[in-house]
Amino acid sequence: MGPDISDTDYLTLVDDIIDRVKTQRAELLIVSAGFDTSENEFDDLDDTETLKLSRDCFFHIGRKLSGVGIPILCVQEGGYNVNSLGKDVAVFLYGMDL
Repeated sequence: MGPDISDTDYLTLVDDIIDRVKTQRAELLIVSAGFDTSENEFDDLDDTETLKLSRDCFFHIGRKLSGVGIPILCVQEGGYNVNSLGKDVAVFLYGMDL
């Protein structure tokens, strides 16, 4: 996965992970929800962000996770642009039907 990965390719990776979770018959899924992958993210002091996922992508990630069929614990980590973080998280949770 490189810095130029598209939303579509990223969502394909999410599908692959979900397939693995289902294959392993996991009883719980813990998601490290890092919103520093957002295209709206910026940090003048840290120029290491490499992914630029759209807000729509966060919705689709949430939607895909909602279909896993097991309890999910989401731990928010990453996301430093306070002007967009809340919107990105809200769209993700909306996708999960929360």
